[in-house]
Amino acid sequence: MSELVFKDVYRLVKKMTESKERHKPYTKGSTQDLGLTMVKDNGIYLMNLGLKDHWNDGPVPTFVVYAEGYDPTLRAETPDGYKFHRRHDGVWTDGDLEYESLSALQKATLAVCNDTEHVWDDARDAVGGDDFAEWIELDPPQVDTLLKSESPQIKIKWNRDTYRVACR
Repeated sequence: MSELVFKDVYRLVKKMTESKERHKPYTKGSTQDLGLTMVKDNGIYLMNLGLKDHWNDGPVPTFVVYAEGYDPTLRAETPDGYKFHRRHDGVWTDGDLEYESLSALQKATLAVCNDTEHVWDDARDAVGGDDFAEWIELDPPQVDTLLKSESPQIKIKWNRDTYRVACR
């Protein structure tokens, strides 16, 4: 079972609640259900498929929140194979060691940034090989918790057949 941690989700959840229409992946029409779409492609991230009604001034870039360690733009690897990712607070870590900046990490380890190949491998190992978009339903108390939290986060415990969502 993999645990995916999505931090700083306030903006994403707020926009989801403000959306006049939300869309579940691979379906036609809209839904009133509360939820976000989890996508696995070259990383793992949450997005709101209902953002169209926020395009008052034309199309905007899709806003996503990557799971910690699964953002292909925030990864680095050392020459001897140690993998680091940048946490939401800007600290670079491999789970044990921590560096306050990318330059400190590179100075200490000679790490190379943007380790996109290994992010794809790690995402495949965490949630499976095929790319997908999965509707992650949120109930009203979960949404309320996320909107009231000072540091809202969604944790998804994922295995092949099922998943569990926890919000704080």
